[in-house]
Amino acid sequence: MSSSSSHPWTLEVEGFGPIIEAKIESAPLTLLVGDNNSGKSYLAILLWSVYQLGNPLSRPSQAVADSSSYKELRTFFDSIGENPVVLTRTDFQKLINWAIEFLCDIPALFNLNSLYCKRLFCCLRGDDSFANVSLQKVGDDGQKRRATGASVTSVGLQRDIAFYVRSDDVLNYLFVLHFVVGRLLNFPKGTNVPTYLPASRTGFMLLYGPASAYAVQRFYGSDEQSVPRVKLPVPALEFLEWLGRGPDAEPGPFAGEADILEGLLGGAIEVERRPVGAPTYQYRPAGGESLPMPQVSSLVSELAPIILVLRYAKKLSFLVIEEPEAHLHPKVQRVLARTIVRLVRKGVRIILTTHSDLFCQQINNCLKLGSLSEAERSLVQKQLGYDPSEYLTAEDVRGYSFQNTPKGSVVTPLQNGPFGLDMPTFNQELENILDESRRIEDRMSQSTGGAE
Repeated sequence: MSSSSSHPWTLEVEGFGPIIEAKIESAPLTLLVGDNNSGKSYLAILLWSVYQLGNPLSRPSQAVADSSSYKELRTFFDSIGENPVVLTRTDFQKLINWAIEFLCDIPALFNLNSLYCKRLFCCLRGDDSFANVSLQKVGDDGQKRRATGASVTSVGLQRDIAFYVRSDDVLNYLFVLHFVVGRLLNFPKGTNVPTYLPASRTGFMLLYGPASAYAVQRFYGSDEQSVPRVKLPVPALEFLEWLGRGPDAEPGPFAGEADILEGLLGGAIEVERRPVGAPTYQYRPAGGESLPMPQVSSLVSELAPIILVLRYAKKLSFLVIEEPEAHLHPKVQRVLARTIVRLVRKGVRIILTTHSDLFCQQINNCLKLGSLSEAERSLVQKQLGYDPSEYLTAEDVRGYSFQNTPKGSVVTPLQNGPFGLDMPTFNQELENILDESRRIEDRMSQSTGGAE
């Protein structure tokens, strides 16, 4: 499958959490790099949500599921089918009205009471026509919000649909985007594995059992409960629920990539399924006894979730991984980066947050391979021991740098040149440490009179 799959889109935000403004254009591989606490995870979750269009409707609260509006909306979606359908202005307005009626009853994407966003714009491209829907918040009383002032031009289900939103509760209107557009444009979804792998995967692997049960109970529980709810974002909760439920029994089409990563462990990841309760995940070193996750190294506990997702995914249209390099030796980082490149070549659209210059340099090496002719690339790949699928083209990759300023985080696109993505956030620190080394070595030389 080609990595340059359909459904390109653009997402713009302004005043979103710590981010002053950002404009992200889709790519088969999107890298988010830069300062800590600059909004990379916020934006990664928002991008995940765009790829997950329509998914929140799969898990409504009971009150929403019982409402006549929800049932009408599901019936409408189910009647559309796979073929393109042209919506009238009235049809489109009905969809918006249905969605708005129960949006506030659905758990927020970030599991927060509120999340300020000055502006959200999302354009999903199809052909040369478009519909432009503007929604304006009304009411500042903190109660359930309603929208008004929607205006629609002619729209076909395979044409551009652009949303421009100004609101202090971006999630309500993002869900409008989910409901109204997700099913209509047939965005990739329906995977049987989690598609967002959060940071601190070791912690999830060690505590998935009780944490999953607690998270689900609090997530769906009543507001009157005395114990506070877990405040994990929806994708992290989905990851916990999947660990508690256990993967499917049969490996899928990405098992080969899982095997590559498992080969780094010197053993195998085992899943022990039980009739009642959460499954048990263990590591069996070659020739040794199985070990529970609390007794394994961080190499194993960090890679195990990635290995499990890849091994048991029946389909995997997209994947978000936060800090894939965490706790990994540089050699392992390089293999992981090459494995991600193989996934891109298989058609998986991937979003990564990372702080690793080495990981990104490996991505850049694959970009350099992609700049060669097919004959030259094949020759170099054989010399380096690369698989023929381990390369990237300039069209495959986009990167964005996050830099903290006194006014907030500034997000800028990374330039893609002949040597790959230029990453000032890493390059500057490398230059700083080299400069420090030279100064210290000069002083050492002076203090010893130049003697070795």
